[in-house]
Amino acid sequence: MRGAERMIKRGLFVYNQSAGKSQNGKPLAEILDILKQGTETLLVHEGKDPEEVKEFLEDEENLFDFVWIFGGDGSVHLCVDSLRRRKKVPGVGILPGGTCNDFARSLGLPMDPVQAAKVTMEQNLVWIDLGCYNGRAFTNFAGVGIIADTSENIDEGAKEKIGRVSYFMSAWQTMRDAETFSYTLTADGEKISGDAVMILVCNGRFIGTVGLPFPTINMGDEVLDIVILEDAGAMLFREWLHRSGKKEPVWDTEGVKHFQAGSIRLETSPVKKLDTDGEIEAETPVDIGVLPKALAFACGQDERF
Repeated sequence: MRGAERMIKRGLFVYNQSAGKSQNGKPLAEILDILKQGTETLLVHEGKDPEEVKEFLEDEENLFDFVWIFGGDGSVHLCVDSLRRRKKVPGVGILPGGTCNDFARSLGLPMDPVQAAKVTMEQNLVWIDLGCYNGRAFTNFAGVGIIADTSENIDEGAKEKIGRVSYFMSAWQTMRDAETFSYTLTADGEKISGDAVMILVCNGRFIGTVGLPFPTINMGDEVLDIVILEDAGAMLFREWLHRSGKKEPVWDTEGVKHFQAGSIRLETSPVKKLDTDGEIEAETPVDIGVLPKALAFACGQDERF
């Protein structure tokens, strides 16, 4: 859906205080100037409290045709779950302002929020699937094991100072201490069991700024990609984080299981915390599914889903 010449009647710009400090060195004023050029009315909402933001976005009395979210994956996670609940959903533009910005990468957007703002104004909108767990939505991934432990182990002070490097530092520490757990996973009615150090359910194509080596990941195919790392696969995860943009696919690698499904039930022993888009909000057992074509996102012109 393209509409480069179409003015947006009523736009909403949502940002959190952290993104508002402009980690990328670009002032909010520059972004807002770009957005105002393509909107008849632009509302600005500073998110200070997650619950307040959630209520504001879900309130049908607050009218907007298009929403820009300036923040990291956590902010996107919160806002998208709220926006998809509206009776008439708006178009969505992501302006990267966080540590990894993995969902924005999957959409093919520039990592500079000012440049991303310019791209979103082209209104190359694509309807994208979302994942869901226990009634809530996620954009990029849901996972247990190493991935959740990595998120919990990130030093917030280091995160503020050195950004995505803090993610890799946490990952190295987590992999040294990785513990296996038992799992039973039911995917589209088929049950498998075993031991693992990590289970990922992917909608997006990036984790910790690194592209995942599974070409089947597609945010418009109405299925999710499941990746199970057994103990032998822990070192492969570390290798992925060193890939630096290499895109060689991984097929039938020892210690790695990869398949697709639309409906997933995950049980573990012991109980494991569930990481969704970098947020720890649930634990196993958990039911995971797909919300097909849930929202229309502004994407880079070269992206195909």
